[in-house]
Amino acid sequence: CTDNSLIRNVFAFEIGKAAGLSTVQYGWAEVFINQTNGIVEKADYEGIYNLIQPIKNRKGTLDLKQLRPEDTDPAKLSGGYIFKFDQMVNDSFMIKLECTGAPKISGGGMWGGGGGWGGGGWGRPDTSSTPATCYDDLELVDPPEPNKQQIEWITKYIQEFHDALHAQPAGDWKKYVDMNSFVNNHVLNEVTQNVDAWIRSHFMHKDADKPITAGPV
Repeated sequence: CTDNSLIRNVFAFEIGKAAGLSTVQYGWAEVFINQTNGIVEKADYEGIYNLIQPIKNRKGTLDLKQLRPEDTDPAKLSGGYIFKFDQMVNDSFMIKLECTGAPKISGGGMWGGGGGWGGGGWGRPDTSSTPATCYDDLELVDPPEPNKQQIEWITKYIQEFHDALHAQPAGDWKKYVDMNSFVNNHVLNEVTQNVDAWIRSHFMHKDADKPITAGPV
């Protein structure tokens, strides 16, 4: 009922692809649900569905370096990682990469009311004298079974980015991120009027010896 055109998701994927962003693969299916074990009939028709590939570290989506559970050598821990903001998701197995050293944004992902990484307006408004900049809902998606050293490494890297970005004067934060990918991702979300932008299903990734990159879309 919210997308009678049936193209909103794939339109965003194609714009993202044209902008040089990594995107998921997708396909179409006409779905019938037969609950009687009889002949499939017109009454079983459920409509047209868009099948969207889940975001994982594999060929055809990201193909980052694969971190293994036994990888603990600091020289091997720079990637690959996938993480996301997904507000209000709180699975029991979720691994959060929490920021420290500053007030936290409540429910605002990376673009919360206090400024986050970019300073949007979704989180709870900040009324303190010290703006909230720390996130509290950044989830590690991949590797699926990270060891302690891997969690500590990527947490420290993201913390260093946060600290450099909010330092006065600003530090060398640009070395931590692929700026073009974040700019293009921002434009994509604005052009498509994505109501979940920055707070839900907002993915980022980091390959070995490379900066944080926005996406996949």
